[in-house]
Amino acid sequence: MKKIILLSIVMLMFSCTSEQKNHTDISKQNTKRTNISSKKKEYEILIDTLDFHQTSHNELIAEKYANALPQLQFYKQFISDQRIAKKQAVNDTYSESEIIYLGKLASLNKQHEYHIISNFKVIKTGGSESPRGFSTIVFINTSLDKIMIFNVNMPDELPIKIENDVLYFNAESEKVGIVIVDELFAYLCIPKIGCY
Repeated sequence: MKKIILLSIVMLMFSCTSEQKNHTDISKQNTKRTNISSKKKEYEILIDTLDFHQTSHNELIAEKYANALPQLQFYKQFISDQRIAKKQAVNDTYSESEIIYLGKLASLNKQHEYHIISNFKVIKTGGSESPRGFSTIVFINTSLDKIMIFNVNMPDELPIKIENDVLYFNAESEKVGIVIVDELFAYLCIPKIGCY
């Protein structure tokens, strides 16, 4: 009988400790959400990093950086405070590009900062009536040694400006802004536009 009572007391104590820990964790999450919610009022839209399992997140990020690395040298040449928001044309035998350096975008926690470049590229098709093109958003870290590229569908899905660490887009004739809470993630999701 004493063993049963002792076992019941131990189980009750464990249950209380576990419940208190869960309550503390939930309380911390709610505080974080409240802080983020208060930021939503300051900006039009808030995008956080996606919640991946750490291993798969790291693998996706590493793959994304590795795939973009061959283009780093090309895009670095457009980073200049004197060229912010100015269209830069690049023409070669096979394509025409309109590249715009938008400036630097810092994360909300101020731990990360990225140079943002938009690129609308038209492939020359030898007089075809419907030339092919594609649009990309380029993120380069401030050390200029890592690059991440997101391919979007249309040129009107490219960002238009950076203001107060918010990256703005025009979506359905409405201005939509996103911020980076911490570091970059493998997917870029823009409300009313889509995920890339």
